[in-house]
Amino acid sequence: MEEKVISRLKGYVRRAEFEWNQFRWKIHTWRNQRIFDGWYADYVRSRPEVIVGANFHTSGGVRNHMHAIADYSKLRTLLVPDDRRIRRFGTLPFNENAPTLRQRDLPSSLRAIHTHVLPWLIDWAIERRTPDVVWVHTHHAWYFPEYGVDGIEPWQHSLNQVGLTALKKCDVRLSVSRWQQRFLRSEHGIDAAYLPNGVDVLACDQGRADRFYRKYDAASPFILWVGRFDPVKNPHDYVRLALTLPTHHFVMVGGITASHIASDMQLPLPANLSLMPPLGHSEVQNVIAACRALVVTSHREGLPTLVLEAMTHQKPVVIPDEDGCMDATNGQEHAYVYRKGDVAHLADQVRNALAGPETMPRSRERILDEFDWRVVAEKLDAIYQGKTR
Repeated sequence: MEEKVISRLKGYVRRAEFEWNQFRWKIHTWRNQRIFDGWYADYVRSRPEVIVGANFHTSGGVRNHMHAIADYSKLRTLLVPDDRRIRRFGTLPFNENAPTLRQRDLPSSLRAIHTHVLPWLIDWAIERRTPDVVWVHTHHAWYFPEYGVDGIEPWQHSLNQVGLTALKKCDVRLSVSRWQQRFLRSEHGIDAAYLPNGVDVLACDQGRADRFYRKYDAASPFILWVGRFDPVKNPHDYVRLALTLPTHHFVMVGGITASHIASDMQLPLPANLSLMPPLGHSEVQNVIAACRALVVTSHREGLPTLVLEAMTHQKPVVIPDEDGCMDATNGQEHAYVYRKGDVAHLADQVRNALAGPETMPRSRERILDEFDWRVVAEKLDAIYQGKTR
């Protein structure tokens, strides 16, 4: 009798847990639907002329690219979803309602959709775009095996396919670098126009070396690396560089830790290396303003905004002979170029950079002519209005 009672009670408990979880799921779904509906209503009321997204990135070059478009376009340009809701609610309410979004009409005020990387807005453009709306897609980077720990990751392969779909279906295809423009044509038969990553020159000019030195205890002068613990960024070679040049001071910004160096790289921690956390864009400008030279060790880059920003600051840059970096600097014209993977040659080029001029005014001239967002945004606005394709 007692066993039957216990068994029945356990059944009641399981049923109660099931119903409670069902209730929680309904509340979760209802809440996310309200967040999504609130955003969509505000978005339609704002009567945008251009929408740019998907604005899910919390940092990095793609995020900075999209935000600069919103800042510098002279049309009513909105990031979708907006930053305020992403900061407050995250991406889940929008990702969960992606099927709902694909059934919603675009507002009549819209002139252009500008998609980047992620499928959320791309899928909406595929489903709901009308002939009077120009669909622009920017190709930022193709994921190669170097981007993964053991080759290309499944999610990277998926984003490659999403990008190809967008490039094949959109009206205007843009590539941020000339080398990727050539790659798309030769490997996939896709003709894309070149329109580079822009540089927010005004934001760069707000960078101040004294702000960095007041906040952080760093020796001067120092050599700078900015990135993240990621195979494609190749922080390993920068640590080896610091070990090779023990009399110089090196700084790594981006969250590389002593544990990364000891366990993952299996290298000793150099005494002349300072490790710093990830920094916001404005603080990165302060660090660039303070450094003696910038070093990039990436295996691959699309078109590295960091290099363009250092050139805006007129800083010497040391780069690998890698297509994206070479596109930014026009080869050796505005950079000290080393053979990728050759740390001894990298060290030689760092010595050359330190022995050379402290400022590179012609590098800044190149930025102002070709990469300044005020120049790039004007070209984009013409595309959005259908004046150029």
